[in-house]
Amino acid sequence: MKKLRIVLFLVLAAAVGSPAFGSDEYLEVIGALGGSNLYTSYFSLGMLMDGFENDVYDEDMAMDIAREIEGAAGYIRETLAGLVEKNLVSGEDRNLILEMTAAQDLLEKQAAELLKHIGDPEAPNDFQYYRLRAWEKISRILGLPE
Repeated sequence: MKKLRIVLFLVLAAAVGSPAFGSDEYLEVIGALGGSNLYTSYFSLGMLMDGFENDVYDEDMAMDIAREIEGAAGYIRETLAGLVEKNLVSGEDRNLILEMTAAQDLLEKQAAELLKHIGDPEAPNDFQYYRLRAWEKISRILGLPE
């Protein structure tokens, strides 16, 4: 997880700190990376659930992967929220960052529910609830059909 955080930090720091990037360009980079992350995290959680259900991943492996996704979603959520808290974005950009923050929160909750399921497949959980909410938000952010 630390390696992933370091890579994400370096990518964002390079984009934001580079004199070759204006504010519009770094916001474009954040949007592109953020949108890609939302999309791939959403599908990774679904494939992980399917893989666990079909014995492709054992409990330990599935838990490790789910924790990584949950941790990354939390870290990205906090980082995006920091942009808003520090007033580094405004207008439409601020609204998009807030939407992306909310989507990361839903992915984090979906991962937490997946962890519950992996730990006790018979216990009730809200994985599908958060999965549906996450897709509604992600598809709206990315302009995809729901």
